[in-house]
Formats: sequence, structure tokens, C-alpha cells
Amino acid sequence: MSASGGVHVSMSESVGKRLKLSTLKTRSHQLTGNPENERQWVKMSGARSHLRATGFKDLDFAKPIITVACPYSNALPCNNHFRQLGDIIVEEVEKRGGKAFLCQTPVVSDGETMGTHGMKYSLISRDWIADCVEIMHEAYAADAAIGLGGCDKTGMTHKMTI
Repeated sequence: MSASGGVHVSMSESVGKRLKLSTLKTRSHQLTGNPENERQWVKMSGARSHLRATGFKDLDFAKPIITVACPYSNALPCNNHFRQLGDIIVEEVEKRGGKAFLCQTPVVSDGETMGTHGMKYSLISRDWIADCVEIMHEAYAADAAIGLGGCDKTGMTHKMTI
């Protein structure tokens, strides 16, 4: 018992000490914590509590995080099936020992917006899509990325992010 009446659990008794990080988890330990570094493990407990609220279990903190860039919109034919494909990829990543973070991005069609006020958004959307993927990937220190591309905008943006 600690002085405040709470139970003190040493690092050796905690979940963290029992975890062995995947060799593919090269960056995401910055988000989830590294159980081999007690100070960092404790520091990142807040992030882990948020991830637990999304469904993470103890062993998930040892898995690599994979960004799945999913430029979905039901407004255009080349990307309207990407939400389902994104869900399939998430499922497959997790079957193979990773944790997938789905990143949905805006998608704007030149063909649909041509001659309208919306065209000015289409012209810059390639950069915005790339920015969205980069922001999500870097903010969560993901270990790898998978990108779906279905038109001149979304196919190119994943290359721009790299």
C-alpha cells in the first residue's frame, strides 16, 4: 500500500514487463510506450488508456501500428467502395499481428466539379489528401502504411506522402 492508501504496483508486476515488442514495432512505441523503459512506459499510460477505450487489449501494445489510408467518398465511382476495402485491410492487418489505424481522407473529383466553384477545391485536394495521410501516420508514429488509390488524386498522394 502506498501512503495515499492506493495499491502500488511495481513495473515488474505490471502488464508492461510481460510484453515483448514485435521487431516490426520500430516507431509506434513512442505512442504506446516501451515496456523495457519504465519511465516511458509510465509516461505513455494516458495514450494507452485512450487506446484501450477503442478496443486495444494488453497484447496489442506490443504490435506494430499500420496506417491504412482510405480516401473514401460515396460521391464518386472510383472511391465509393474504399470504405469496405479499408475495413477488409484492417481485418487482414490484425489477423497478421498488427494494429491498423484507419485514416479516411477527403476526395474531390475534377470530373464532377469541373465548371463549378468546387473545382478550386479539387485542384488543391491532392496536397490535402497527402497532408491528411502524413498527419495521421506521423502523429501516431505508425510503423508502416498501406494506401488505397482509385483516381489521379488518391493514387498519387500516397507516393507524395512517402
